[in-house]
Amino acid sequence: MLTSEQCAHFETFGFLLLRKLFSVQEMEKITKEAERIWNKNQSCETVNSEGIHLNYMIERSDVLTGLVNDDRIFHSVKQLLGLDFIWVGSEGNVTKRGEHRWHSDRKCWRAEEQEDVNYRRLKIMLYLDDVTKNSGCLRVIPGSHQMPFHRELGAQEKDAGSMPFGVPGEDLPCHPLESEPGDVVLFNHSLFHSVYGGWDGRRIIALKFAAKPNTRQDLHALNNTSSKYYEKSKVFQPHENFLNNECPRIRDMVKNLIELGSNL
Repeated sequence: MLTSEQCAHFETFGFLLLRKLFSVQEMEKITKEAERIWNKNQSCETVNSEGIHLNYMIERSDVLTGLVNDDRIFHSVKQLLGLDFIWVGSEGNVTKRGEHRWHSDRKCWRAEEQEDVNYRRLKIMLYLDDVTKNSGCLRVIPGSHQMPFHRELGAQEKDAGSMPFGVPGEDLPCHPLESEPGDVVLFNHSLFHSVYGGWDGRRIIALKFAAKPNTRQDLHALNNTSSKYYEKSKVFQPHENFLNNECPRIRDMVKNLIELGSNL
């Protein structure tokens, strides 16, 4: 369970870093399973010059699905997103990228995105390797998930490319989320973030959630209707292993998604 101070931190700054949430033994089991899935699913669709990118990473494994049902994850998500939150998907990446320039996953500053910065979406990341500021950890700009700060940074992303505010991306004021296996990073999808100093072979598992969609605008945001910027969303195509999961918590996260998608 998160403390009231941690919830306030996430609300204000848009991120949390939970130290040593999982034990060494738990991380050994998670890492072994992740490696098995990556090795089993290497194809032209998942492997490219930037490394291995695998969607439905969590859904492919009972071991990794256990992360979603784990009270340390489940209750934290419920506290941050509210009741009836939904599953948005998962990724498993073994990356070769040395840098990932400043950006927000949800570009609410773009009017054509039809997204509301107040609609909450949450990404949880487990790094399977030690990462520091200069060796590929996630850097974030605290508070950049909120307007008007989000819009002001968005203008720099659009116009300045790799030189926001006329300085190298790695020199932009930020907070580095240095972590080691067992730590867990949570951040708002609208938060501006980046990676610099990355190295070949960094391993990352990501779990994605969203608050219950209550408006058509929320549904459009989930569907990533502007394919100019994003790959078509798989939110409304939940994996059969989640649809038929024996765990009620997991079934509840996806049970209405197909019907919601049909209304778009």
